[in-house]
Amino acid sequence: MSEIMKKTQKIETEIGKIQGYINKDIKIFKGIPYAEPPINQLRFDPPCEKEPWNNVFVANKFGPSSFQGPDVGRGLFGQLTEQQEDNCLTLNIWTPETDDKKRPVMFWIHGGGFIYSGSSKAIYDGTLLASKGNVVVVTINYRLGIFGFLHIPNNTSNVGMLDQVAAIKWVKNNIEAFGGDPDNITIFGESAGAYSVITLMTMPSAKGLFHRAIAQSPYIFELEPTIKTTKNVMSRLNLEFDDIDVLKKLPAKKLNRIQNEYISDMAGNPESFYSNFRPCIDNESILQHPFRALKEGKAKDIDLLIGTNQDEATFFTRFDPVFEKLNKEGLKTQIRMELDRLSFGFKTDFFIEQYKMIRKGKMPIDPIDIYNAIYTDLYYRIPAIKTAESNSTHNSNIYFYLLDWCSPMFKSACHSIDLPFTFGYFTSDIQDFIGEIQAAKIVSNKMMNAWINFASFGDVNHNSIPEWPRYELKNRSTITIGPEFNVVEDPFGKERALWEDLYNDY
Repeated sequence: MSEIMKKTQKIETEIGKIQGYINKDIKIFKGIPYAEPPINQLRFDPPCEKEPWNNVFVANKFGPSSFQGPDVGRGLFGQLTEQQEDNCLTLNIWTPETDDKKRPVMFWIHGGGFIYSGSSKAIYDGTLLASKGNVVVVTINYRLGIFGFLHIPNNTSNVGMLDQVAAIKWVKNNIEAFGGDPDNITIFGESAGAYSVITLMTMPSAKGLFHRAIAQSPYIFELEPTIKTTKNVMSRLNLEFDDIDVLKKLPAKKLNRIQNEYISDMAGNPESFYSNFRPCIDNESILQHPFRALKEGKAKDIDLLIGTNQDEATFFTRFDPVFEKLNKEGLKTQIRMELDRLSFGFKTDFFIEQYKMIRKGKMPIDPIDIYNAIYTDLYYRIPAIKTAESNSTHNSNIYFYLLDWCSPMFKSACHSIDLPFTFGYFTSDIQDFIGEIQAAKIVSNKMMNAWINFASFGDVNHNSIPEWPRYELKNRSTITIGPEFNVVEDPFGKERALWEDLYNDY
């Protein structure tokens, strides 16, 4: 931190005084612990409430990142802080002023497949959002991989999700001292962060903690307990399946190494989708699949803004040698592997032929193009649509978007392309990823204003975009976010109809 940056006043919270710093007229507080360090006997336990401190906590740098797996995000958007198990449960706050104005709060949950990334990455800087929208922005770290999502029945499960709940509770209890409104909190996130957002909407322990939700590119909701993952990891450690007492005593670096070996060995196996370290139904913290819970009205009081990028899959296939020379037979093999996860493998030929027929003369139909289209729909677009459908019976305040901005690097509107637009993060180091910066900034401003308006008032509309209707099942009105903003009805509707029966069992 620069020596010339001014310090904020000392903020009184429930657990002690906190002092941050001021940059560009925004008051910034970094690395605030919202729970006790999850170490020793607290490892694999739900987060423990932070003990009060006597001195002033100096909040001028990000806390350590959680131990984690390999960065499949290709190192975009900045480096993480040092990985530690100690003091990894922290949050960061950007606020225009620490007064009594009660501003809307935007609470960000990072993605990374529940195995990597963290809130310290440069892109998750809340300065511009806080300044532009007169809102309070919060970002968090939570436990990842084996530390956050190891599943041993009656011993540990979903503690990474419980970290998120604890962080929201801390914000609800303390954010008023930072100029925020505890009764106007919007949670938002991308990829695994969006998966988290939708899961939180239906978790009993999170009920009443927030009021709106923004889910950007939520991927497939597979919430069966990950018993195979646990057995595999415990076997590599020469431990019994439920030997958690020994597990708590092993060095954190050893656990992380074993986890990463497992992730590496499972690479390319669809059964592992993002390694299987993820939330699961444990009949305690998560009682049922979110689609079923949404249908039952468990999130009826939560407004929803949701959507995907047009070509999510290309982020994973563009530079993967497996897909460089994908032929007709290879396409069948790859698609069958993906569909087998949901017992849809018998429909492989049907899906391939239908996608070719729908796209012919309009969009490319080479094997890699068909694979990317099916993968994008299976793992991202259809889950997003099913989420909106499930909640629409009980809450009509739902908005849907499709982001269509072509990344020069990935030659498509790939996964993660929405992140720079969300935070207004446009630096020279991501120009190859994002393209023409000035044009991107114009799109970003419109998108940020929609997100801010939704968080503030529950309405995305503002005077720089066309009238954006709510999403309902008759017209399925969707706004395309890109060089042009347009409202379309049921985009890719023919493809959507092919998946009508998917997830209906939840």
